Amino acid sequence: FVDLVTGRYGEDGPTWGPRQDTYLRAAQIGSSFALGCGFVLLMLIFFRQFFCPLPCSEFTMDVCCLAIQVGLAMVYLLWLSGGCSYFDCKVANGSVLLAVAQILWMIAGCFSKCLRPNAFQRKKIKEEKEKEAEMKRIQFNLPPPRQSRPSMAARLVEDRRSKLKMEGIPFVASVLIMLLLIYLALR
Repeated sequence: FVDLVTGRYGEDGPTWGPRQDTYLRAAQIGSSFALGCGFVLLMLIFFRQFFCPLPCSEFTMDVCCLAIQVGLAMVYLLWLSGGCSYFDCKVANGSVLLAVAQILWMIAGCFSKCLRPNAFQRKKIKEEKEKEAEMKRIQFNLPPPRQSRPSMAARLVEDRRSKLKMEGIPFVASVLIMLLLIYLALR
């Protein structure tokens, strides 16, 4: 019925041409756009955590997270394409993976707001606190703090805590999502 309405006929009857299908092109552009924005988000998180924050990185991360959601939402236009009408599309693994990818990117976008300061900023904050404590000690004529050696149990607990810190979750989530999208694109 759709072929009769759109008027796509070849010598052998109804045909479907992917080059003329605007919904298919919009879905392809949306998926490429989401992949590109995902890469930009990945790089911003990587630079923020391991090197130095780039200028306007918070705003750019927010825009990238929104752009990824818009790009992935454009992929749903594929259901309106002539190819879907011609080949009688049904909900399958690709549809489920698209929904899962969109949810995972949304979670990665939320986690990007929870990033703690990078190592250089944490070191700077620690030095400032130590300097402030030293100034208070000098100002109030207090004796220097006594340095005690932590017990073996305290050191083990501290080692365990440092291993359990979730510093790289947004970065790891972004990498996993990128790998999933690359796998889906190559499949």
